[in-house]
Amino acid sequence: MRARHQRLPQSEARPPREPKHAGEPQERRSAAGEAQLLQFSTQRDPAVIAAFIRTRVLEPERAEFRRGLEELLAYREKFGDVKVPYAYVAPSGHRLGGWVADQRRYKAADVLDPERVQELDELGMVWSAFDTAFTDNLTAVAGYAAEHGHACPPAEAVWGGRPVGTIMKNLRTAQRRTEALERRAEAGETGLDWTGALSADRKAALDAIDPAWCPAWSVEWQRCFALAWRHVKDGGTLADAEPGSVVVQGEDLAGWGRAQQVGWDKLSPAQQWALEHVLGIEKERRNLAAAAQYRAREGHLNVPRKHKETLELDDGTTAQISLGLFIANSRSRRADIPTTRTERLTELGMRWE
Repeated sequence: MRARHQRLPQSEARPPREPKHAGEPQERRSAAGEAQLLQFSTQRDPAVIAAFIRTRVLEPERAEFRRGLEELLAYREKFGDVKVPYAYVAPSGHRLGGWVADQRRYKAADVLDPERVQELDELGMVWSAFDTAFTDNLTAVAGYAAEHGHACPPAEAVWGGRPVGTIMKNLRTAQRRTEALERRAEAGETGLDWTGALSADRKAALDAIDPAWCPAWSVEWQRCFALAWRHVKDGGTLADAEPGSVVVQGEDLAGWGRAQQVGWDKLSPAQQWALEHVLGIEKERRNLAAAAQYRAREGHLNVPRKHKETLELDDGTTAQISLGLFIANSRSRRADIPTTRTERLTELGMRWE
């Protein structure tokens, strides 16, 4: 019998057709070499490996870096810095925010070429995303301080879309932690955990905005003092001002000033000095001394409301005490003034009715 002709499968009967538009002969040879390179059972030609890495890895990667650098330069020209938000996409469609984040990651892993680091540094690259956030927060705080005259905002304050009240609260917490750690280090303690502490350069940046941003006393007190100082510098006065008569940024400065006089002995020496020498708010003891001096000279405390008593101070200087207002206000607010004042004025012959 004659053997029947067995038809081969089409794939075996003829060689595969070369796809149309396969490129030039050199490109076809390159593609064939790369295909060979990816077959692990095939012996590899070092020249093919080098060509593959150069044309398919290094050159495209260099091009991508150059493009990212160009987009970053365009961003700086448009916005004035290179603090690119992570989600930012350039008008060309390039995901510049992600590219910048990648460069930070590569540098942190110590795999970014020094030449590229230098090029990015020349554009003002901020290598830490944490530094970028701090810079943005600092800008908001500076804007708030320029407008309000201090960097002690209320907790709920927002400026430029950023919660500056919360930001400053957290920064003060970090600074106080730093101060506590420094005291422990000075005492000889070692192995301290400085996590959460505020660096010296960041503190300096905040000091440049407002040296009193982290006071030793309450933030509320410092805020009122700063506003009162601004009020006095503009020609106003708080001495003997009626509560509610001077309200700035929602703060009753006249009422605050009156509270300082009443609670004078509870204040620190630094606070007392600032009230006296900066705001001209007189302390309780001085008022009572003026009352005693007037009583000794006149024989009574029927002081005219506008009378000012010249009092010699401990340092040899003199001060004009608004004694008339002090007596009148003490008489009208007897129920609210300190008991010690009531007792002392009674001893001096104060007529309360």
